[in-house]
Amino acid sequence: MASSLIIIPPPLQGHITPMLQLATIVHSNDFSIIVVHTKFNFPDPNHLNFTFVPFHDGLSNTYTVSSKNFIYITSHLNTYCVTPLKEVLNRIIKEKKFSCIIYDGLMHVVDSLARELNLRTMLFRTTCCTTFLSYHWFPTLQRKGYLSLQAKHNPVKQKQRSRTGEKQRSRRRKDAAENGEALKPRRGDKQRRRREKRLSDAGKEEAATISGRTQRR
Repeated sequence: MASSLIIIPPPLQGHITPMLQLATIVHSNDFSIIVVHTKFNFPDPNHLNFTFVPFHDGLSNTYTVSSKNFIYITSHLNTYCVTPLKEVLNRIIKEKKFSCIIYDGLMHVVDSLARELNLRTMLFRTTCCTTFLSYHWFPTLQRKGYLSLQAKHNPVKQKQRSRTGEKQRSRRRKDAAENGEALKPRRGDKQRRRREKRLSDAGKEEAATISGRTQRR
């Protein structure tokens, strides 16, 4: 009897396609495939060699995946889907044995569920090598001042703080003008100007390099 594998992709086409391609390769090595998927933006269930098992995700089919709601959808799946996904996995466990679960990196909730249910897992990332390269360079870019991670965790609160800060700066400028005083630049303003200058200088240097290469050609 062929061993079974569970494949769990997120409802994003750029992740579904490579995971099904992986499942096809694994199936060619005498594994039966169970695809556990969301009802939202689900994969084509007409693949004759796979068994498709949906779970409730709480997302409306009227959603359109875009860069604007991508983070929301990912966050929602890893919070709302804990119980529905656990119920599906428990049902599969009772019906048949399987070797392990292969899940996409965006569905990190699977890892905690698998630990709880004592199931083996493998993590599959569909991102390209340039994405991993960008992860490598993020610390360097931050250290050199090209990236600022101060506006993290809650962009709404950060936006509110920015508005409050702008009001305070406007009040300071108004008070200074009424008193005939020069408004001293804050430390943050100086850092921002230095960072902008570094970015400008780097852009000019890159442009000069490209121009030199073009002329040599």
